[in-house]
Amino acid sequence: EETATSTTTTVSLAGNTWVWQDSTRIDGTTLTPNKPGVFTLEFNTDGTVRGTTDCNGFSGSYTQTDVRLESGPFAMTKMFCEGSQEMEFMNLVTGETTIAIEQGTPTTLTITSATGVSRLTQK
Repeated sequence: EETATSTTTTVSLAGNTWVWQDSTRIDGTTLTPNKPGVFTLEFNTDGTVRGTTDCNGFSGSYTQTDVRLESGPFAMTKMFCEGSQEMEFMNLVTGETTIAIEQGTPTTLTITSATGVSRLTQK
């Protein structure tokens, strides 16, 4: 018989690609991607992270210590796209954040930053 347990073990982000689903800003408003599935974060085992938005690609480094995640600054391609949500997404996932990973179908990554809480699912 299996019982659900809550543990504080470190879950590695590395080797997974995460797709942005939605965010709740600190003012309580919800932000969802205009183009679902295109905003991604891919964490690599060498400490680098790559990603895509609805406009550009980006890359940089990250450090994970337990539930603390620090990422960026990022190098980014410089295309301009009218109506892009790129900067809002980048602001939500860059810098010092805390993370939680909830195993499920799909597995969910929650990133909490100074600007809000974002949910991404494992690709």
